[in-house]
Amino acid sequence: MPPRLASAPANRRDEALDIAVAGRPVVALLPADRRVRVGLVMPVVDRVVDVSVQPTSATIALEEAARRAQTPMTSVERAARRMLVDAAARSDAWAPTAEMCLVRAFGGVAFPLLAAAYGQGGAPLREVPRWAEPVLAATTIGEGAVVAFGAAATRPVRRTLVAAIRPLPTGEIDLTALGLALMARDVLEPDQLARLLCAERVPQPNSQLPDRSTMRAARLVLVGWGPARTERVLTEAAGRADGSAVLLEIIQYARQLGDHGPAQPLPNRLDELHDVHRALMRTATATATATAATATATATATARPTLPGHAPPPAPRRRRTPHRVLTPPVASRAVGPHTPIPTPHAVRALDGRRAGDLAFVVPRTVGDLERWGRLLSNCLADFASATVTGRSVLVGVLRASRLVYVIELTPTGSIRQFCGRANRRPTERDHRTVVEAMAAAGVLDRGTSGNTADRNGA
Repeated sequence: MPPRLASAPANRRDEALDIAVAGRPVVALLPADRRVRVGLVMPVVDRVVDVSVQPTSATIALEEAARRAQTPMTSVERAARRMLVDAAARSDAWAPTAEMCLVRAFGGVAFPLLAAAYGQGGAPLREVPRWAEPVLAATTIGEGAVVAFGAAATRPVRRTLVAAIRPLPTGEIDLTALGLALMARDVLEPDQLARLLCAERVPQPNSQLPDRSTMRAARLVLVGWGPARTERVLTEAAGRADGSAVLLEIIQYARQLGDHGPAQPLPNRLDELHDVHRALMRTATATATATAATATATATATARPTLPGHAPPPAPRRRRTPHRVLTPPVASRAVGPHTPIPTPHAVRALDGRRAGDLAFVVPRTVGDLERWGRLLSNCLADFASATVTGRSVLVGVLRASRLVYVIELTPTGSIRQFCGRANRRPTERDHRTVVEAMAAAGVLDRGTSGNTADRNGA
């Protein structure tokens, strides 16, 4: 009696066809309605585990069995194809050709819509994402569209679903557009879904595609974005090699931030949307310490960058009160996006502190500066070396969870620059609020020129 298929209906378990090597069943085929499910035989427990979504695992199992039995793999492949053709005939399913590799053969008999893509010359899909399984298992494109989009499966959606599954010119079968459309099915109208399904796309690794739980979480986030923004962002993600990875990072940040996420209106571009979320996430703080003398020596070795439109200020006066010196430690390795930014204790204590409708935020890594620069349209990324070596101390200012200003301090706690988007000057009210709060925190000395609540200086 053949082994049981673990996930098969009870009255059909005995219909499984075995692909055996040296008399031992290795792979079981279960004919169904116009498709054939594929399973691995577990002889000890007399069970079959359904691996239809992982056709590679069935091929590997046969190769391993052939190696153990010292049987030529070519003869095992011929026997497997004959059994596949027999199972396909019993279920009125697509049948592989004699020259087709086993990965394509197993995937094609298990998923009719995938078989159609193989008929168009598609390369083997080594694994089918779980969220795509019910769609690709449909026997017709119309049935697959209804499974995927329900009442939104209009004629344009059905037509463009064909395009989303069709192989790319390179031969790869990329399911990114289908995955993005499934994410957005509760947000987009049918015509928007159709445009997304046929959007220009580039191959993206399966590792970047979401799992089912991430797909569910994404739907909750996209509802808050609205139809227009969702369509634009997801269309852009489909056309970038890293699009899915960046989008899933945004989804993760949005879920973590919850009600504390960025304020409306949100950007409509992928990178900008990523940056406004990432700017609110906290990264690891630096823990090293160093002396003021080391930082001062480093400051004389390298020139400090300046924001466009600002002349370099005169050198800061030396202070004779060491307990007020805000000197972070010196970098000891190459600067990269993940390089920590050492921050003086007094400045670090500002992080999260509120001043009226404003709040302070302290950058933790060089990557934070790069994102801040993109958000404010200035050259903050060029300050990486200066901040890591202690020649500059930067503090961000948020309003309604959105970065609006960045302040550059000297190592001794004087304001060098106080700029908003595109290096615009802050309003008198915001300048006064920020300076008074920083002075109250012991970061600034009210007696130093430029550190007064009056924006024009003392």
